[in-house]
Amino acid sequence: MSLKKYSEFLKKGYVLTSKLCPKCKSPLLKDPRTNALFCPICGWKSIEFTEQEVLSDVYTRILTKLSIEEDPKKLYYLLKSLKEIKKLLKK
Repeated sequence: MSLKKYSEFLKKGYVLTSKLCPKCKSPLLKDPRTNALFCPICGWKSIEFTEQEVLSDVYTRILTKLSIEEDPKKLYYLLKSLKEIKKLLKK
């Protein structure tokens, strides 16, 4: 583990976590701006998304499928899913 690399990131506001890098097993740092986990040793990155971002993405994907789907049963389930996601997005 390179203490110099860690100290550079800690000075920039990164936070040392108790999680280990899945690639090199070094302690991970957390970016305070994006909440992404980052390994200063091997460069591995993990981006964490908020629930709202994930739901918005799923909503958009379902809308796309809805525009090309012809099976009434599948259309029903897609519309039902959109309705539920819309409820969750309003919370």
